[in-house]
Formats: sequence, structure tokens, C-alpha cells
Amino acid sequence: MIRIGMTGGIACGKSQAAQCFEERGVPIIDADDIVRELTAPDGPLLGEVVERAGPEILQDDGSLNRALLRTRLFRDAALRQDLESLLHPPVRTAIRTWFTQQKGSYAIAVVPLLIEAGWLDDVDRILVVNCPENLQRARLQERFPKMDNKQADAVLAAQLSAAERLRHADDVIENAASMDALDRAVDALHQQYMAA
Repeated sequence: MIRIGMTGGIACGKSQAAQCFEERGVPIIDADDIVRELTAPDGPLLGEVVERAGPEILQDDGSLNRALLRTRLFRDAALRQDLESLLHPPVRTAIRTWFTQQKGSYAIAVVPLLIEAGWLDDVDRILVVNCPENLQRARLQERFPKMDNKQADAVLAAQLSAAERLRHADDVIENAASMDALDRAVDALHQQYMAA
């Protein structure tokens, strides 16, 4: 079985691409979903996240204020590194375990920080979902309407450059057009992976 690591910049369309693969019956695991489980109100790491980031990141119902935390993480590199050192090991373990349990030709782990975290040896192929930066910024501000240009620039600057990400890619999906175009690109890779 081929272990595919899907990555890409924020708002490049990783979730959409993953959904297209999932519609073809491909097993998918998403690192962000694992983090949400670990930091849910009853999650094993919520207390440590609050301890490191401060009680103000909790909402009245005891859940994380993810929008506030996201803003702080893009402004505070030390906090971002601290929380990554806390969350990355259990996420990595969960993904490695999950891969061993999959059947079929291939399975995909969606890991936004796959390259930055240095998990390249955990996958057989790296699939980068990419789009032009101006489109990425527009999608980002559409997703987070309260985000101004300065905040959007800070978010994009905090991430690995597209050029560096593409340098590691075995496969690339350019997601700059319609959903139909994305679906066709996914289908072409699906056929390639199934035939490998």
C-alpha cells in the first residue's frame, strides 16, 4: 500500500482535494482532525494547551477559542513551536498507526505541516495541493472574514513558501480553477496510484 502525504499552504484546497479522493473510496486521515480530538473539552491535551497559551483561549463552554488561538499562533512563533512540540508527537503516532491498519492500493494522510515537521520518511509520496498566492489570500479572507490584509500576510509569511513545498513534491495538484478541474486532477492521480 502506498502512503500518500497530502500537504499544501493554508486555503490551497487540501480539504476539497481530500474529499474528492474520499468520494473514490480512498481512506483519508487529517492531522487537523486529530488535533481537534486531542484539544476537545474532554481531550487529553486541552489542559496543557491552556497552560501554555493562557486561560483566555478558553470559551465559556470550556472549548478552545480556535480563532483567537490561531491569531496568537501566527503572531507568536515561540508559542507556535511550543504547541507543535506538544501536539506533533501524538499526531504523528496516530497517523503512523492508522497507515498500518489500512488496506487497498493507497491511503492519504492530510498533514499541513508534513514538510516543516520533517515527517517525510513517514510517507511514500508527497502530494502538494497548490494555488497562486493571490488566490490563496482571497480564499483565506473569504474563510475568515474578519481577517485583514496585514493578518493574511502574517499567516502566509509564517508558512513554508510554495516554492519550498513544491521542491519536495512527488505529485502536484494545481487548484486554481473550478471544482470540476480539481476533480479531474484528483481522478488522474487516483488512476496513477491505483495502477502503481
